[in-house]
Amino acid sequence: MSAATRAVTGAVVGLREVSRPTGVPLVVVGPLTRTGRELAARHGGPVLSVSRGATDTAALQAAGADVVDVAGDELATLLRDVESVDVAVCALGPVHPGPVDLVGDTAGTERDLALLSRVLDAAAGRPVRLVLVSSVVALAPTADRRYYGGFKSLAEQALVALVAEHPAARLDVLYPGRLVAAGDRTRPWHRLHAGFSGLAARVERCLQDRGARAGRRRLVGLDARLWLLLRSLSLVVSGALPGRIDPPLELVDTKESS
Repeated sequence: MSAATRAVTGAVVGLREVSRPTGVPLVVVGPLTRTGRELAARHGGPVLSVSRGATDTAALQAAGADVVDVAGDELATLLRDVESVDVAVCALGPVHPGPVDLVGDTAGTERDLALLSRVLDAAAGRPVRLVLVSSVVALAPTADRRYYGGFKSLAEQALVALVAEHPAARLDVLYPGRLVAAGDRTRPWHRLHAGFSGLAARVERCLQDRGARAGRRRLVGLDARLWLLLRSLSLVVSGALPGRIDPPLELVDTKESS
């Protein structure tokens, strides 16, 4: 079945048919992340899970999800009769700090931004509420996380620019610190970290807040607040100390050299 045929009859992925949603649909980018899975489990309305390939599709189908191909063209049909669209972007750019993969991360981010652009175009002027789950590291990275934090920040700015082209769209951004599962809270200091379920609940609250028009930026978790505070203090201290040159310059006696 061709993509064009799927767009007319409804998106058929494998043996599962995705019919047009009757309520406000939630489009989830990054549905296989822990936060994405929590959102799909708790959301009361229709959920469209974005697949990035055959592996994603198989895993999402096994979970009983309605799957939308990131490269497909069925979005215009699926969103044709809805009054508004909610979008949860649980993964944009690298998901975790790790080895530098500029080519792969750039290609993946451009692919996801193209999908989000199609969602906004398919809404055709109807309200679209987006929530991006970023990371507090994007606001203040340490030396060993400059690539991760910098890339997350660039991905956010690209999405901000995309949303700005659509007057009916609104973007909120959440900056969590470390996320833990409910069963992993075994130490007292684990209370500083937000949980995946709590983050999913925060995403839903942002999406359901129909009164807010301008996009908002919020830290999630006490550890995120502490991280930003400590990084700010570090910047103040480093600015007050004398500058260092690395490697140090060697002093040369001009008389001897002449």
